[in-house]
Amino acid sequence: MNPLASLVGGTAADLVQRYGAAITLVRTTGAFDPATQSTAPGELRIAARAVLRRLARLDGGGRVVATEAILAAAALRAAGLPGDPVPGDRLVVEGAERPVVAVETLAAGGAPAIHLLRLGR
Repeated sequence: MNPLASLVGGTAADLVQRYGAAITLVRTTGAFDPATQSTAPGELRIAARAVLRRLARLDGGGRVVATEAILAAAALRAAGLPGDPVPGDRLVVEGAERPVVAVETLAAGGAPAIHLLRLGR
């Protein structure tokens, strides 16, 4: 990784750590058992911090509120998340579990720096 990319990724991680709220990223996992010919469900839980952003707009006469979570990629890797967040993962935010419906990854120097997760209800 080039020095600028390292600086950008490190700064993003520092800001999210300083100003973010405690969250838990939950991913459903499973291991196939050949003896029973079934998959045993499991969960991977990663404690992290995220800056939460609530977006509101009027749509068709009603108010639509969405929540976006900004996570530092380096912190998720350090916590043991294999790969990047994906739709279908879940975030426990303020005691409520919310599904991840969309993910946008911002990269610096080809390496992920920040993940923007759009959360459902």
